[in-house]
Amino acid sequence: YLSKGGAPLYSSAVDGHQDAARDEVYASEIASAFLGGAQVRKTDYLSAFNDEYINIFRVLPVYRFDADDGLGTRVYVSTTTGTVTRHTDNRRQWEADLFSNLHKFKFIADRQVRDVVLVGVTLGTALAAIAGIGLFFVTAPRRGKKSV
Repeated sequence: YLSKGGAPLYSSAVDGHQDAARDEVYASEIASAFLGGAQVRKTDYLSAFNDEYINIFRVLPVYRFDADDGLGTRVYVSTTTGTVTRHTDNRRQWEADLFSNLHKFKFIADRQVRDVVLVGVTLGTALAAIAGIGLFFVTAPRRGKKSV
């Protein structure tokens, strides 16, 4: 890794030849090994987060490799850590998108509007819970009094 940043630089132990393109080859080997030796093809190189590879995965840059298995299997690989940072397929991504839309209101594009709506829903839920607890105590039968 160079002090000024950029892609890692690989040097041959035989002749000292330097080759920055080896980083992609290394990433491909990591992806293939993770998928049990499956053939993979590079489909993207991310230096910023997107809708599928979101900031909870924390590691950038990453390569995206797809496996032609009919399931839409894809992995994101960091050569900095030497690991697969995310593994997904079409079904898993559908579930992740559903969660984001229902739990985090991702379908609202404007972040400020989304935050206001989330705060409103959270406050409404908290008030409903507090009201339920209050109703429990108000309507609970009194103990200790015997009716004749």
